[in-house]
Amino acid sequence: MLVTGGVGSSWGVVGSAEIYSPTTNTWTSLPPMQTARNQHAAALLDSGRVLVTGGYSTLNKAVATAEIYDPATNTWSSTPSMSGPRASHTATLLGNGKVLLAGDTFSLQGGIVGPDIYDPAANTWTKGPSMFSMHNVPTATLLQDGRVLVAGDYGAAGTVAEIYSPATNTWTQTPRMPTARSFHTATLLPSGKVLVAGGLSGSSSAPTADIYDPVADTWTQGPPMAVGRAHHAAVRTSAGALVFGGSGSKLILSSTELYTE
Repeated sequence: MLVTGGVGSSWGVVGSAEIYSPTTNTWTSLPPMQTARNQHAAALLDSGRVLVTGGYSTLNKAVATAEIYDPATNTWSSTPSMSGPRASHTATLLGNGKVLLAGDTFSLQGGIVGPDIYDPAANTWTKGPSMFSMHNVPTATLLQDGRVLVAGDYGAAGTVAEIYSPATNTWTQTPRMPTARSFHTATLLPSGKVLVAGGLSGSSSAPTADIYDPVADTWTQGPPMAVGRAHHAAVRTSAGALVFGGSGSKLILSSTELYTE
């Protein structure tokens, strides 16, 4: 597992990188990235290399740069720049081997950056089609049919969700989510549905969960979690999803919850 960047103990943005080996239960330091990054995104390419994109190089300035880590040579190399600076975005590996970036910069620079698509074979970026919403701090979920569900927004458009189709290179809107949210999680369930849980709804950590059915193109409210949580994590299980950590009611949470379909 590759871990990159973030904010250090002195609250400065760092460019360090390291790898965790579950076989030996050890961490190994890597050469640092070419750019310090926080709130960036990463995608594992089909080649085994890792694309790292955007983020803040300081606490209030997003960057348009991207770079690739090659585990075979233990080196970082730059790609061409993206169409604009972005942070708090998503990076999704598509079935065709390309990477979709969605979500706009959350920096003090302002401006709106639309989707970008990276082609590893050509080492090029192209502008994707415009989305219906800015989607600050969204989630992106690769569906079983190869499309990508992007959901949530930090602001008035927090209930907006839309789907990108690589086959047609187009976006279509889904019905709005029952609950506005950002800093949430979205987990592809074994059934092919997507569990969207928690996050900030207004200024509060939400206990609510919504479920998207891509076949019916419908949202339904799922059972609420035991506690409201945002900035948490979620992983798929054989029967549903495990949600853990995060923040709620001004407290950092250590609890976990299991959702079963």
